[in-house]
Amino acid sequence: MLEKTYRVLFFAFLVWAPIPIGSNRAVFWSINAVIVLGIFLLLVIDEWRNRRSRTAVQRTVVLLLALTTVPLVWMVVQALSLTPSALHSPTWADLSVADLSWSGAISVNPGATLSAASNFVTVALAGIIAARIAMSSRQTLILLNVVIASAALVAAWGIAARYMGWSQVILGSSDGTTVLTSFFVNRNTTATYLSLGLVASLALVMGRLEQSRSPNFIAAIADFPRRVGPYLLVMALIGLALLQTGSRAGIAAGGLGTIAVLILGFRRAAAESHWVVALLFVGGGILVLLFGVSAEGIIDRLTETGAVDATRWQLYADTLAAIVDRPILGFGAGTFYDFFPGYHSEALGISSGIWLEAHNTYLQSAAELGLPMFLFALGALLFLVGRFSIIAFRREDPMPGAVAGLGAAVVVGFHALFDFSLQIQSVAIIFAVLIGTGVAGPVRAQLRRRPQLPTERVARRYETFSVAPRSPTQPV
Repeated sequence: MLEKTYRVLFFAFLVWAPIPIGSNRAVFWSINAVIVLGIFLLLVIDEWRNRRSRTAVQRTVVLLLALTTVPLVWMVVQALSLTPSALHSPTWADLSVADLSWSGAISVNPGATLSAASNFVTVALAGIIAARIAMSSRQTLILLNVVIASAALVAAWGIAARYMGWSQVILGSSDGTTVLTSFFVNRNTTATYLSLGLVASLALVMGRLEQSRSPNFIAAIADFPRRVGPYLLVMALIGLALLQTGSRAGIAAGGLGTIAVLILGFRRAAAESHWVVALLFVGGGILVLLFGVSAEGIIDRLTETGAVDATRWQLYADTLAAIVDRPILGFGAGTFYDFFPGYHSEALGISSGIWLEAHNTYLQSAAELGLPMFLFALGALLFLVGRFSIIAFRREDPMPGAVAGLGAAVVVGFHALFDFSLQIQSVAIIFAVLIGTGVAGPVRAQLRRRPQLPTERVARRYETFSVAPRSPTQPV
């Protein structure tokens, strides 16, 4: 009963997360932190009460907790004033005036760093909960369907609100944009979220069609409505909304993620199956139709500004200068707004405004955490993605969770080069959930190879005896 309770609560949480401005306000960070922590405690209690002893499950959860703990501890260290003064940011010495004595810290803003640490824990725990749920093949399908439903809700609301003239943002202030942003406050964040839903949908489509054995191409086309009709409609809805965001990098990221899922899905397909060609035929037709309806906005943006705004390159150069100044310790997680004004060069220009983010998650993370911790975090993520991608490539995972996880990694990995979508909590949560479904892939594969323990099989055999077996010394 407890297991079902925390699963239902978690599924409801995933639908809630994007609605309040993508959870991109401190009050929603706090609310989500309480919700996720409560769900995680229910999971821990359920595991302890049932004394589950599957080694692969325990090992995976412990690994994820360890990888989460290392960056978290570093963020806390950055915020503490107990560290040696030689490690403190020079900013604190500049603040020491007259007889005032500032305690100092590695972080230039300890409060912002602790807030970032709380946000990080919320996202990481969501991924761990998802990984534990997805170790069940049946629950993997439910989890992916919840992710898809959430993305479809974001897409449907954005399209409806835009054409009805309603404010797209519900819980928060709208920026009055004329493009599709749905519940979020900018196009880029929406594009990332929709792209994650798109790759999850396609992964499920590929998984369902993988089992199809249609005798010919025509039969495969005719079989589409029964097998994947609803998912194709959802993908068309999400794709339509994605194009209407007009986000150049977001649309490109969604396209790359889709290609990655297709390549891996085709690798998993049976050679005699005709659905591969059928999927390309149907999917290509839908894509042409969507571009014909919605591509005008993105074409206009590319014509006006090119692939990347020129100011971005100078922004990246200024952020690199900050990294060079404090390459080991960083300026503190979540402190870009605090330290970057000191690196805002004349070449970037005052007219470009105040930059709240570096528009490159890799550079910003390196500047805030320092290169050693940034490389550790990136390496840990690449290790997890590589691990479950191999499982998916070898067709050992019975579910499409690993395929969806790889698609999500491609989407976010590319878009993080040009924008800060991953720094929006609801996007980070849905990304962590899809990575979690992928991380559970090796466990699903192992449980598939060994569905039940040998001792359980012996017990069942003895239960069928109607007469007690004779002892070796008993005469016949």
